[in-house]
Amino acid sequence: IITTFSFLTVFVICIIPESLEHNDKFLNPKINLEYVTNVGTNEIYLLGPNKYLVKTNVLLDEDSITTQIESIIDYLTIQKVDKIPTGLMGVIPAQTKLNNVEIKDRIAILDFSKEILSTTEELEERVVEAIVYSIINLDGIEGVTIKVEGDLLTELPKTKKSIPEILNRNFGINKVFDIDRLNGIQKVTVYYVDKISNQNYYVPVTKYINDDREKVNIIIDNLASHYIYESSLVSLLSQDTELINYEIQ
Repeated sequence: IITTFSFLTVFVICIIPESLEHNDKFLNPKINLEYVTNVGTNEIYLLGPNKYLVKTNVLLDEDSITTQIESIIDYLTIQKVDKIPTGLMGVIPAQTKLNNVEIKDRIAILDFSKEILSTTEELEERVVEAIVYSIINLDGIEGVTIKVEGDLLTELPKTKKSIPEILNRNFGINKVFDIDRLNGIQKVTVYYVDKISNQNYYVPVTKYINDDREKVNIIIDNLASHYIYESSLVSLLSQDTELINYEIQ
């Protein structure tokens, strides 16, 4: 009896630490973290259900600006990349190829295949806006030049709108024209919010309006207005908000 009891005592003493160690692995798990240095996020503009470009972030793991631009164009091309948020899509026609990328004097010169011109009349300006606003978010890029099969794109073929050789944010995005005269036209870009697949996204809208006031006043008034031209867009600024004063420092 004494021998048996002694054996059981020793057995229990040996088992308890193993049990505690086993449970501790679940209570205090060891997490191994792997740091990836060459991965970053970049803002790009994808097409929402209401045909407006919305701002979202994507991962870029390429080292050079050229390969980053190629990756962004893949995101912007319809059905080229499936890792984009639900409810959003690319805007560049599916069969479009990026023939060449050249960086010169901080300008990204992009040469596309002719398929880029096969988009609809409604979306052809959106294609240019998405490319420009997505690419100029990259460090070291201040403008974009678009070519098609080696020729400079100076006019949108369907709407016949002319475009400058070097494109930047001055080109505007999701343009809205609310003017009744040619004098006193101001251009401001206001960010609204659109809820898509239960996710809020910022939607920049470049407005052309007849207003001689400073742009800060115009922007605040537009954000605080009860009237927004598109029913799906909302402002996070209360309608009772008034701009009392501001200064530039």
